[in-house]
Amino acid sequence: MKKLIFLFALCVVTLVAKAQYPQTLPIDYKSFFAPSAIGPDSLIKAIYEIPLKSPILANQWNNLASGSAAVVPNTLTYTSYCDNNMGKAVVTESSRKYAVYSLTKGSEYSGKAFYLSALINLSSIRNADFILTFSKDYWGNYLRGKLYPMTNGKGYSLGVQSNAEPIVTGATILNKNQTYLVVLKITPSTSGAESLSVFVNPSIGATEPTTAEATTSTETPILRQIQAIVLRATARGKIAGLRFSDKWADVVK
Repeated sequence: MKKLIFLFALCVVTLVAKAQYPQTLPIDYKSFFAPSAIGPDSLIKAIYEIPLKSPILANQWNNLASGSAAVVPNTLTYTSYCDNNMGKAVVTESSRKYAVYSLTKGSEYSGKAFYLSALINLSSIRNADFILTFSKDYWGNYLRGKLYPMTNGKGYSLGVQSNAEPIVTGATILNKNQTYLVVLKITPSTSGAESLSVFVNPSIGATEPTTAEATTSTETPILRQIQAIVLRATARGKIAGLRFSDKWADVVK
């Protein structure tokens, strides 16, 4: 009996650890929008009531306060993108609510480049409020590597901000109510410069472009590692097709 109890406990520990650390890359709609990752009627699964003391709620969308975004079947498409119409789409609004996908409490996502792709379709924006970013911790308290939609005539452009530096905005004017494939690239660093880039409508199946839509960096290594991915509902529209990996080919396919 003692042996059976020990084996059962070992299996439980193994399953919990396997579910949390590390995730198998790429992470795509099968994980981001799994029934175990989202709430029954909205994106947020749980609330971190006391972040500094809360245990990690890995592989699901969490928040620091009440409020969430609706999720609907994904209808966003970009020619030949592998996750067209797959999984769910997040319906965003100008509420400034956060949704935090907790990855880990460790440092396995560090020391090299990481990529986050998404299909975005925005109908209106709140100028200079970011919509996607990474977090240094798993509850979304230290946000670095922000993606901003910026008003540009009747449309908008995309800008990036690494730390406290000015937002660097790309020259391409994007149309509202049109779907774009966007890739956010970040290289966390424990020493030296920490870089951030955004790519718009990259060619599916091609290698990483040498020139990004916008690029910035900071000489002060703030992020160090990625422990969460954060979506902020500051623009009206939909975000879908999320993919996260340490390889360009995994997110642009």
